[in-house]
Formats: sequence, structure tokens, C-alpha cells
Amino acid sequence: MINKDNSFLNNEIKENKKIEYRQNNNINNIIIAKIKVQKDNSKKRIINSFENAKREEPELDLDNKELFGNEKQIKNCEIFINDKRIEFNYYYIFEKAGNYIIKYLFKDSLKSTNFLFYNCKSLTSLDFTNFNSQYVINMRSMFDSCDSLISINLSNFNTDNVSNMRSLFLGCNSLVSLDFSNFNTKNVNNMEWMFSNCGSLSSLNLSNLNCQNVENMGYIFYGCK
Repeated sequence: MINKDNSFLNNEIKENKKIEYRQNNNINNIIIAKIKVQKDNSKKRIINSFENAKREEPELDLDNKELFGNEKQIKNCEIFINDKRIEFNYYYIFEKAGNYIIKYLFKDSLKSTNFLFYNCKSLTSLDFTNFNSQYVINMRSMFDSCDSLISINLSNFNTDNVSNMRSLFLGCNSLVSLDFSNFNTKNVNNMEWMFSNCGSLSSLNLSNLNCQNVENMGYIFYGCK
């Protein structure tokens, strides 16, 4: 575990940027996740949904409303596990070990995806091909501590309005590659810990990353062995 300075909770970057926002009811807005449930944890509560950090790590004061201002949009979502619809919840008990496909179908566009899949340790794959991210401002810790995540499709990701990418991939130590060819980071001001402890990354093409407004890059590649 990395010893992170929690003082950032009192110095969170202000994100007052005004962007035009509208609901996306007539457009597919889908995230597809694959998880692997092991025998030894099949009876436990496995995280399958969003903003779980505030329930898992209260010592970080993650109930702070400023950090989780998107709960209404997140709850306005349909969830399917192996094509079976379930009621929205932050946790789900998988009765059997095995591989599962979880589909999240959003009725609204999201303005913040911070801590979206934080600490989802059974997650092996994510596909954002049909996810609309054009209104997102904050992506902080979006995949933080997803240490079983092997593949992630961000080929259609729109990051034009994002200002915070702090700890975006921190602790994703099973990822071997990342494609940033379509990332627009001209408005990003925080990249601290962004790739920290991505111990399996062997190469990273950041030629398209624009860092002109970045104010904090501390520990960005810490622990990238």
C-alpha cells in the first residue's frame, strides 16, 4: 500500500467550469464490465457498482459531498448481470464462483466519474465504447485500486472537459498497456499519482498528452517497475 497524503481532501481542486449539460435519454450510454468471482469470495459482498469508496474507507472522509456530487445521475441507471436486470445497489452477493458480465445502462450523462470503480478488485475488463464522457469534469481515482483489471477500452473516451485525473489508474498493477491516442488533456490541472503502482506497464505512449495546464504531477509514475 502506498502512503498517500490525505491533505488533498482539504485542498481539492475547484472545478467551477461551466459546460453545457443535457440529459442523454435517447443515446446509448453504456459501460460493460467483466468480473471474475473466485471460489473463496463467492459468498462475500463483491463490489459491482459506483462510489463504493465512501462505504469502504470512511477514514478518508469520502462522504464529503464535494467529492460525490454525482450520485443522482449514477443511481439513474439500470444494471444487468449476465443479461438479468437487478435493482440498483452498491453491492451484490454472487452465489457462485465464475465469470460475470455486468452492463450499466445510464439514463443520464455523467458530469463526474470520480471513484467510479474504485477498489473493484474482481474487475478484469471494462469497455467504454458506448459511454458518453463528453460532460465529465472529474475523473479522479476512477479506476484506482482495480488490481485485477487486465484490459480497458477507452478508444471513444472524450476527455475535452476533464480537469482532474488524479490517481486515475493508481494501483492498476495488472494493466500491461493503455491507449491514450484520443485523450485530450488540455484542461487537466492535476495528474498526481495518475499511473502510480501500475507495476505491469511495460510501455506508455503519452505523445498526445497536453500538459500545458498541469499544476501537479507528483508521483505520477511512482512504483512503475
